[in-house]
Amino acid sequence: MKVAIHTNQFPVLSETFIIDQVISLKKAGIDVVVFTQKLNNSIHQDKMKDIDINNDIIVIGSLKLKPSQIHIFMINILVNIVCYWKALIGILFTKGKFRMKTCLLSELSKSNSYRNINVHISHFGDVGIMTEWMKLVGKIEGDTLVYFHGADMSNTKALESLVPLYKKYLFSSTNKLLPISDYWRNKLVSWGANPERVSVQHMGVNINLIPESTRKRRVFEDCINIIQVGRLIEKKAILDSIKAVIQFHRYFDVKFLIVGDGPLRKEAEFLIEENNASSYIKLIGEASHEAVSSMLSSSDVFLLPSVTATNGDQEGIPVALMEAMLHGLVVVSTYHSGIPELVQDKINGFLVDEHSLDGITEALSTIKNLSGCEIDMIRANAINTIKEKFDSEDLSSTLIKHFLTKKIEVSNSAVSSQRDNIHGFK
Repeated sequence: MKVAIHTNQFPVLSETFIIDQVISLKKAGIDVVVFTQKLNNSIHQDKMKDIDINNDIIVIGSLKLKPSQIHIFMINILVNIVCYWKALIGILFTKGKFRMKTCLLSELSKSNSYRNINVHISHFGDVGIMTEWMKLVGKIEGDTLVYFHGADMSNTKALESLVPLYKKYLFSSTNKLLPISDYWRNKLVSWGANPERVSVQHMGVNINLIPESTRKRRVFEDCINIIQVGRLIEKKAILDSIKAVIQFHRYFDVKFLIVGDGPLRKEAEFLIEENNASSYIKLIGEASHEAVSSMLSSSDVFLLPSVTATNGDQEGIPVALMEAMLHGLVVVSTYHSGIPELVQDKINGFLVDEHSLDGITEALSTIKNLSGCEIDMIRANAINTIKEKFDSEDLSSTLIKHFLTKKIEVSNSAVSSQRDNIHGFK
């Protein structure tokens, strides 16, 4: 069994769930290759050091020609145009998506194909479209699965072009659509996806990477240690977090670590300075997975008050929340997207409304006043939730059992017929 994981970039700091999936599949004995349009060599080497993946990464869309190779380039393009003109007409006349089309034409100029791969797993809907295009023009064969995560299901402007392409290429041809939450599943079905093709497949964390001995057990000290980990972007609501912690600091001693970087860093720095909060709110910047794990182990509360961005962008179910819960931190988040499928208010964490500074402050105050038994109960419930529903190795076993080791029930002839219909040819 050979499986390809398709991504836009690999690896990515904010997409540890893809790295974890690669690791889990390889540990299960699956031959895994990664297709990516951009390779980031220096990122997350600490997570990938135990697996031999660097030699199994294929960068697609890159093209470096010597003058002597130009005639080969032209011949390959012409041959593929002749062989796959029906599919190419539909693809090339698709509105926009110039980068994806350029990537595809680059692959068509090459003599090689990847037809020895049994299953192709794409992360994010736009990547799934690219994978289906590669299949339509004969570069790959095998079953296709597509995960839907966040921006690919919510960014308003992106969806204007993506939803028609989902309907045209994914809903009719992809063997399985795998939204990471029920929230996204309902949205796919509302757009016209066949419910039988849609299966919720959560992302998760490796529960074995965090020993029981490192998980929080103590009662909070006088100073409560809060941490937020993630990109400093609008949907992560870092400015709401800072304002709420400043409000909380009026009544309680607190330290707040912010781990991550992004376009809102300058605004975050200004807000901290303006409120003379630099003594208890620290912007750490980006950090390695090992460093983040160490900071989580010395924190009490994980804060992530996610919101819907002005461009419609939403979370999926943030893996950062899962890692925090597994470490034994008490999490505070929002009634947003798929988060309530992970966090249950006052049972395994706390939920507040989006943009509710008073709600965040009240939740932090409630946590500060919890008894030792109440803290232990919330921690235990949180850890059990991760073990039972969000263990990456269990999720990979489910993926293998249901989607990789048995033929997905869509016949090749049916898919071929659907593809002809996609382009208006009978």
